[in-house]
Amino acid sequence: TIDSADKSLLNLDVGEFLAALELLIDGGEGPQLTLAGLLLFGKGECLKRYVPTHRYDFQWLQDGKVLINTSIRCNIVEGFKAFYSFCDKFNLRDEFVAKGVRHEVKRFDEDSLREAFANASSHHRPVRILFDESGLTISNPGSLVRGLKADRLIGALPKGRNPLLNESLKRIGYCEQTGRGVDRIYAGAAKLGKVWPSYASSD
Repeated sequence: TIDSADKSLLNLDVGEFLAALELLIDGGEGPQLTLAGLLLFGKGECLKRYVPTHRYDFQWLQDGKVLINTSIRCNIVEGFKAFYSFCDKFNLRDEFVAKGVRHEVKRFDEDSLREAFANASSHHRPVRILFDESGLTISNPGSLVRGLKADRLIGALPKGRNPLLNESLKRIGYCEQTGRGVDRIYAGAAKLGKVWPSYASSD
């Protein structure tokens, strides 16, 4: 998680924590999780029953070989752990020499990875994470939210499909301030001197 997480949540018990995030509703027989709460913290069997399309597909292809091909049905918080573990396998440091000085930089900016995964997790399911010779692709079914265009994302007003989920991700420290994710992704690429991310297939 990141430093912008809401510190007021730290000392709450589970019920208070979920209530503070507005992730509970009156189910008639007691409090029940909202869809956002289920996606963030629900158990695998509950996700399979109520959100059957929710899962993460991790693939690593190299030289025509399948190194990793696995699907995980888990909540978003657990999905982040699986995503970080997956990225650790290939986000190694590349070396370059500038003016006689050797430098090391990671292949992908870690803030950008986090923001891209958070963005995908808050939209359509399932989420596919593919690493191959062309780079890293994080994708899910569907298109951009109505009103957004792939060539006009920087600085665009946020239009999340589930505002409560987006706000909760921000408050528990899994993404930056709502609406700044794409800007962060581009900034991360610029910081490491990488090519711009592509959203060409999103329209």
